[in-house]
Amino acid sequence: MKIRTRLYFSSIITIVLVGLFFATQFYTNNKIETANKKHNLAYKIESTVFHLNMLTHEYLIYREERILEQWNSRYNSLAPILAAAGGGKEEELIISINQDYLVFNGLFSQVTANYAKRQKLLQEGASQEEINTLSVLEEGLAAQLLLKSQKIFSDTLKLTENLDTEIIDANNLATKLRIIFLLILGLFSITTTFIVSGVIVKSLDKLRKSAEIISKGNLEHKIDIKGKDEIGQVSRAFNEMTDKLKEFYTGLEEKIKERTEELSEERARLMASIRSLSFGFILCDLDDQILIKNPAVSRILGIQDGEITIDKIREYFKGAANLEIYHNQCLKEKRPVEIKNIGVGKKFFRLLLAPVIMLRDSEEVIGHILLIEDITEVKLLERAREEFFSIASHELRTPLTAIRGNTSLIQEFYTDKIKDKDVAQMISDMHEASVRLIGIVNDFLDVSRLEQKKTELKKEKFDMAALIEETINEVKGVASQKNLYLKFEPPLQSFFSVMADRGRTKQIIMNLLGNAINYTPKGGATIKIEPQGKYLKTYVTDTGVGISSENQTLLFRKFQQAGEKILTRNVTQGVGFGLYISKLLVESMGGTIELFKSELGVGSTFAFTLLVAS
Repeated sequence: MKIRTRLYFSSIITIVLVGLFFATQFYTNNKIETANKKHNLAYKIESTVFHLNMLTHEYLIYREERILEQWNSRYNSLAPILAAAGGGKEEELIISINQDYLVFNGLFSQVTANYAKRQKLLQEGASQEEINTLSVLEEGLAAQLLLKSQKIFSDTLKLTENLDTEIIDANNLATKLRIIFLLILGLFSITTTFIVSGVIVKSLDKLRKSAEIISKGNLEHKIDIKGKDEIGQVSRAFNEMTDKLKEFYTGLEEKIKERTEELSEERARLMASIRSLSFGFILCDLDDQILIKNPAVSRILGIQDGEITIDKIREYFKGAANLEIYHNQCLKEKRPVEIKNIGVGKKFFRLLLAPVIMLRDSEEVIGHILLIEDITEVKLLERAREEFFSIASHELRTPLTAIRGNTSLIQEFYTDKIKDKDVAQMISDMHEASVRLIGIVNDFLDVSRLEQKKTELKKEKFDMAALIEETINEVKGVASQKNLYLKFEPPLQSFFSVMADRGRTKQIIMNLLGNAINYTPKGGATIKIEPQGKYLKTYVTDTGVGISSENQTLLFRKFQQAGEKILTRNVTQGVGFGLYISKLLVESMGGTIELFKSELGVGSTFAFTLLVAS
């Protein structure tokens, strides 16, 4: 039988027993209440009979009319009480009292009538013999009356005693029934408890012990409870669960073993890759304890491998850079921090600090990576190249200037003496080539000076709108040769002053307009300006070929042209210094430059900012 069914039957039996208990209590209480009511009536009968007896004696002594009225009143009140007290075990006794009560009434009536007759004879002067006869009769009636009165009172006392006994019996019965039912309920509860304890608690204890064994990893253990009740069902479910867990863990162990082997292989490959890196690699936890490092760290810094610590590395770079500040910035902002061109002694380094972030919702930082790259050779090569370009540019500019000047003089003063058109064309080509080469040489020199911070930039206040109009007028002729328009759309507030180098700002606008003219087959270019806080932003928009999205990230680099195909060089459009020089100039003057937007076949918009003059 299921536990639920057992508990259901136990509940029904308990409810029945409780119902019977309350039914017996109702019965006994009703019986006690009835007995109390009868006892109260008996007490009233006893009291009324007692008063009647007292009034009877008083009347027999005093013969007063007042006493007679009281006697009649008491007698009349006794009739309804006797009628209400009828029924039950005391029925015969009440009938007897009622009959005696009627006889008592008749005797008392005879006594009063005889007394009235005797008094009348006395008034009429009757003979003494008649009066004595009535007196003797009256005495006999009075004696009978007193005897009957005593009997009624005696029966009344007996009735009261019987009802007292009945009340006591009813109370005793109620007490016995309570005790019996309490014993039955107690025995039933104890029996039910023992049954539940034997069936449920023992099974649950057995189930608990089995669960403890299984929790310790013994999946071979089976729970030996074969009942059809709920505990038996739970036991079978437990056994099925352990079987499935056993299958799962067996498969999981195999997967873990395979994954562990894969991770070991991946770790070996990763460590081999890290060890083979040409730059230093260090992985640290949040306490700056080094977890992984490669041999390149010791080689680059010249520190013994066993002596390398984060504190020692910070000490190494102490005079050139405060690594602790960059380290805190990296962890706080959760982004890589790059430190370029750190000079220590005769060496130059490039450092990169990157946070190690756990890929969770909170993006918890659990450590950081430090990359150390020795760029001394790169810096030396770059410096040698820059010096070469600077020297070469200086050496080239003198003869190129002479060629440009001589060809210009020939074209100006000797054109009429040159009869051969081919010779004249050759001289013209030489002049154009020298002008172009001088421009390239000047760009090389500008780049070299700007990169070495040797260019002195003026800080002067000037009207940006006027400078734009002036620049457009200077290059308008070149644009008109390609049937292109150049226009400036000034804002409503026409006067905008900036604080920058006027000549270099003009060079930036020239470079952007030059690119617009070179890469715009039809249409033209438009310049707009607008204030943005403490900056003035200048937009140069063309209707040219545009730049693809994948190539836009390569802009503003040295030798990089601004055409549609970034990876294809157009030898007729310069060497690609224009945007690079513009970027160096704008940033040197405290501004920024960007490709604002570009779309293939529609055109491009470049924008740069300069500080507004206060």
